[in-house]
Amino acid sequence: MKKQSENIYIDGANMFYAQQKMGWFIDWQKVQLWLTESYQINEIHFYSGIKSGDKGLDKFLKKIKSYGFVVVTKTLKRI
Repeated sequence: MKKQSENIYIDGANMFYAQQKMGWFIDWQKVQLWLTESYQINEIHFYSGIKSGDKGLDKFLKKIKSYGFVVVTKTLKRI
């Protein structure tokens, strides 16, 4: 049976706050492995807002990239 070909799009901010509210921790490497084993994945896009000087987020996004995610960022604006 042929695996279904998929693109994955993840909203990083929503996932962060959902984890925080539920008390969960998502291991993104395990998510990537599960997705690639279960489906034929073209790309996994991870969208995140960034604020300048946030070293923790920079480190996290670098790690996500190393798992094969396509990281898309946009500078946060204060309204």
